Amino acid sequence: MFRSLFFKAFRYPFNGKRDLRLDWLRGFALFVMSINHAGLDSYFHIVTGNAQFLINAAEGFFFISGFTLGFISIGREIKSTVIRTLRRAWIVYLAVLGLGFGFAAVDMLFIEELALWGEVDDETYGSLIHWATGIFTMFRSAYGSDILIAYVVYLGVAPLSLWALFEKKSWRVLAVAFFVYVLSQISNEQTSLPFASFRHLAANNLIFFGGMLIGYRKERLANWWRAHKFNSMVDLVTVALGVIFLLGYIDDYEWFPFGQALFLNSTIEIREFYMPPFSLLIVFLYFRVFFILITVLWRPLNALFGWLVLPLGQSSLETFNLHLIGMAILWATPGVKENASLAIGTLWNVYYLALIYIPVRAVGVLRNRVWEGTPLGQKLFPHIALILTTVCLFAFVGIGALKADPVWDWNQYAYEEEGEAEIEAFWEEAESLMEDCEDMAGCDFAALETWIDDCVERDFECNWEMLDEIMGWEE
Repeated sequence: MFRSLFFKAFRYPFNGKRDLRLDWLRGFALFVMSINHAGLDSYFHIVTGNAQFLINAAEGFFFISGFTLGFISIGREIKSTVIRTLRRAWIVYLAVLGLGFGFAAVDMLFIEELALWGEVDDETYGSLIHWATGIFTMFRSAYGSDILIAYVVYLGVAPLSLWALFEKKSWRVLAVAFFVYVLSQISNEQTSLPFASFRHLAANNLIFFGGMLIGYRKERLANWWRAHKFNSMVDLVTVALGVIFLLGYIDDYEWFPFGQALFLNSTIEIREFYMPPFSLLIVFLYFRVFFILITVLWRPLNALFGWLVLPLGQSSLETFNLHLIGMAILWATPGVKENASLAIGTLWNVYYLALIYIPVRAVGVLRNRVWEGTPLGQKLFPHIALILTTVCLFAFVGIGALKADPVWDWNQYAYEEEGEAEIEAFWEEAESLMEDCEDMAGCDFAALETWIDDCVERDFECNWEMLDEIMGWEE
């Protein structure tokens, strides 16, 4: 059957407490995320899909994180598990603050826009103090931290799910997660939370909490599956479906019976904000496909790529932070061009991966030999995230306070009142123009209304020369 198709020597050796397959898949997801976020044409996109495939790295990362949380909770006490989970949520929250304030400080210091999304925008947020408040509350995101915000929220809710699992009420976790998902499908807007997550938290919650439930019940599910008479055949069909959908993706699904109606509506934008049932099923299908492949082909895959993805997966938070730092360095490097050839783009991606991989390995060495290997390191290591975040915050406050340019005005109310006054003055002028146009023979009233609407759409950046033509002032 299915297992006989591969040499037994290729399979994952089930020994030791840590399941390295999870580290491998998490590291692979972070590798895919890094390459896709870099924004360069590259041969790596043959593997990563360039964020256009039916499943992306963030979905894999959330599922594996939920699965791992459930798996490591087996046999532990509820109190220690909850403390461990909340401590992890706190560390990730500090990373959100550190990334936001640290990048903002660098951005202000060099007066140069970083190649990241969600930068300090005084026109949108009014002032630095207003913007910083949004970062603290996670109502605003900056420099890619929106991915971590979703993780903080899920980890913050996770203790309730863990309590139900410890009470042997797994059905409650599934029922609540499914109920929240159904509500999100009924009304996406009414189930939206104010946090600046890059994904709709309710619509995507089944990925994390479903993974947690599967991880916690892993042994029971594995025993049930091994006892199933058709397990090998079902696994074979699952992998076959994954291959068929991959081939369909390459050919734009033109030869599928349901064609583009289903598959092309499963884009990353739709999955991020809606995650319709078909897309969710496809995501879980590929989770299973990847797990089967990494199990039966463990030795060759790990021999080829384990040196890269295992360290990334075992230091996932550091990898994520470094992939953003590396991206900023990449695009600040002279010679990097968005429209570079595939070969050149691939070389730049190798350079970018080195900016991530080398520090990750260095952090691992420091952790083992310095932080955890010396008395001083053991005292400082638990607080290292708080220390780094505090440094970033003080840098942000210090550099922001030294800025004399009024564009960094700390008084949000003065800024907002000034903007409101300008808008009010525009509408007074527009009303006066419309009254004048009605009394002028050469004035095109319909064109004037269109011009006013265009001004509003352009945030009051108006084409005044066109106004002269409309009003007939040029004559």
